[in-house]
Amino acid sequence: MKKNMYFFRRWFALIIDIIVVLVITIPLVILVLVNNKSISLDSTTQMYIQLVSFIALLIYYIISECFFGETIGKKLMGLTIKSITPKKISFFRVLIRNLLRILDQGLFIGYLLIFVSKKKQRIGDMISGIIVTMKQ
Repeated sequence: MKKNMYFFRRWFALIIDIIVVLVITIPLVILVLVNNKSISLDSTTQMYIQLVSFIALLIYYIISECFFGETIGKKLMGLTIKSITPKKISFFRVLIRNLLRILDQGLFIGYLLIFVSKKKQRIGDMISGIIVTMKQ
């Protein structure tokens, strides 16, 4: 498959996964606002919302990839994760892969690396020894 098509599949999978997490997170955000008895978005409330969103996204990715080898977005785009070593994909490797998502997405380096790296990996993939491939 052409690198451009692969990149867009991964990108669309990311968008789908973010939508899934938003569907889960929005009720949690509403609970935070109700608990604070405020509908204003002061800096503390915004911090809570960002923290809840980050934790929800992290948990979603870790559970999906550890137990199923794919997220909903990857499944819909025909992608899965695999180990590039003989070692089984472990919780720790998936955790590292997803914690490094902050660096990949924050600096946009991860998306560039998918284009230029031989195995189409972002930093989290390289360090964890995981690749995202098309399903067979």
